[in-house]
Amino acid sequence: MTGLTSLQKLPSRLVQLKLRQCSGLKRLPALPPRLTVLDLAGCAGLTRVPDLPLSLRLAYLSECDKLRSLPELPPGLKVMHLHGCNGLTGLPDLPASLEALGVKGCTGLKIWVRSDFHIEM
Repeated sequence: MTGLTSLQKLPSRLVQLKLRQCSGLKRLPALPPRLTVLDLAGCAGLTRVPDLPLSLRLAYLSECDKLRSLPELPPGLKVMHLHGCNGLTGLPDLPASLEALGVKGCTGLKIWVRSDFHIEM
């Protein structure tokens, strides 16, 4: 879906947002407070992610090539996939709740990670 470049306001009751392979998507509006799943894998044109809601548990941002940084991660986040995000050079503090972090192919990323969760590099 290459024609989608932005979205207007999202419904406040939305709990999952899945926009895989929307390569033309450049920006998102504020994310709803109840959102638990954010799947933007393959949104290669995305340059930034808005503040993440406290309710977010799963974030899939793989292959978002133009993404340079991430906002603060919510304290309840359990899984985050960033495979192939070559523009990322660092990560915000990782929450203690994080169980899996996938960063395979993130060539610019330099991180120090806790040893008590699974990481795919």
